[in-house]
Amino acid sequence: MPKYKQQKFTIEIDDKYTELERKAIAQDVIDHIIERTQKGFDKDGKMFQGYSPQYKASLDFKIAGKTSKVDLTLTEEMLNELKIIKTKRGEIEIGFDGRRNKLNGKVEGNRLGTYGNKTPVTKGRDFLGITKTQLGNVLKNYPIKDELARLQRILEVASAQEAGLAILSESQITDLETSLKDEET
Repeated sequence: MPKYKQQKFTIEIDDKYTELERKAIAQDVIDHIIERTQKGFDKDGKMFQGYSPQYKASLDFKIAGKTSKVDLTLTEEMLNELKIIKTKRGEIEIGFDGRRNKLNGKVEGNRLGTYGNKTPVTKGRDFLGITKTQLGNVLKNYPIKDELARLQRILEVASAQEAGLAILSESQITDLETSLKDEET
């Protein structure tokens, strides 16, 4: 099996955001990418190219139980593995675990349309990324000049995630809740 490049992308954000804020922003970006992809749109907001008539007529297509809607969610493995790779001051990196070669190959195949070939066999379905406008919409939930709004959003994101404790420890959640109560009084 060929060695595939780790599939990831980097977002530049204001360097005033804290580590917790960067993690919450990253999770909001991941959620946005998943929702957008499941609606059938790429990173630029364009609808994914449909399946070829030959593929739709194939036994593989029928066995997989696919429909004509292209949303990259047949097994849900790929989108469920989209993670925060790292954050640092002014930067967030999102993508897939570099140790998961087969998964990175699957992602690359979808993005480039190569599916294990050296050259594309179809138009790619590049879902991995976010436009400046889409990022701006995410960042509206984290106004630099409104710490209370940022703290509230961190709690919302952490509460909404099954893996919320990956963003915040229980003591950090308690500290944030205390800070919110103090700010409100």
